[in-house]
Amino acid sequence: MDSTPDFTIALIGFGEAGATFAKAAGWEAAALAFDIDPARRKAMEAAGVVVCAGAQDALGDADLVLSLVTADAALPAAQDYAGLLKLGALWCDMNSVAPDTKRAAARVIDAAGGRYVDVAVLAPVNPARMNVPLLVSGPHGAEAAGRLRAAGFASVRVVGEEIGRASAIKMIRSVMVKGIEALTAEMMLAATKAGVADEVLSSLDASEKAQSWFARAEYNIAPHRHLPAMIVSDQHLDALHELRDEIAALARLDNARLTLAREIGDLPQFDPRRNVTSPLSGATIFLPLNDIIDIEAERKRLQAEVATLEAQAQRSAALLTSDFSARAPAAVVDKERAKLAALRDKLAQVRRQLDALSE
Repeated sequence: MDSTPDFTIALIGFGEAGATFAKAAGWEAAALAFDIDPARRKAMEAAGVVVCAGAQDALGDADLVLSLVTADAALPAAQDYAGLLKLGALWCDMNSVAPDTKRAAARVIDAAGGRYVDVAVLAPVNPARMNVPLLVSGPHGAEAAGRLRAAGFASVRVVGEEIGRASAIKMIRSVMVKGIEALTAEMMLAATKAGVADEVLSSLDASEKAQSWFARAEYNIAPHRHLPAMIVSDQHLDALHELRDEIAALARLDNARLTLAREIGDLPQFDPRRNVTSPLSGATIFLPLNDIIDIEAERKRLQAEVATLEAQAQRSAALLTSDFSARAPAAVVDKERAKLAALRDKLAQVRRQLDALSE
């Protein structure tokens, strides 16, 4: 890939990420690189970028700066090099640090005449290279996203105008990603010990279906809770009885309140409207809502949320039907219309949840 931009890029830090991006994009002389570790010089030469002896040589003429240092050096790098920036240069902080750290760095960069941009790298740079997903936020996010795309980054998305927003998304998302990795490791240890790893993985492949994370997050269930469940399967009932303890442990179910049945009709006092249903290959799992949430409290919470969303949607709709649409810039009006559409979508979703609890 050859993505030689018509502007100058500075790479501050030339570890794995900097070297990967420079080689994959083919920036060569369009990029100037500096790293406090002299041993990085060979990697810079191999990538064909301009090797700089000092930060001032890299930053003096740079339009786009990619800060790719270690996490503990992200704020010190901004503090040490802010005064070397060309006026208006975009400082893209691509380091994995907390939102508060990025906000502190932004104050330093902006005070020196630069323009700070929060960039979150959502995946390992290898093997993704220039296809690695980037989230961008901050007042200068839109312009930075355009420059990053021009530099060869193929997956760049602006997620807001607040510094720290991109990093917050990455950090919170990592809670789920790392959790899934840990659970997968636990599952494989147990499955390997039981000698059923191949069968477990085959079953997961067969039963896995795409599901929106919005749907998964509809109910606020504490992760440490062991839930009651009903599993219906004519095909696998005998095996389910045999592996009952293992299933309860791996799925974090309450074994004492785990009901196994051949048919739905065998379940005592079963009401499908009061259960979260998860169909699998050859079986269906039902989780009773009464045991997962306080239905009355959840109903009141949803009613309050409906009222709040209705009021917000009414205000937004009234604004758009006033002379605001004629007076405000088109971009501002479009943003308000998008806001109204999002409010109405959310309102419809919450109403569906409320209806389900009211039946």
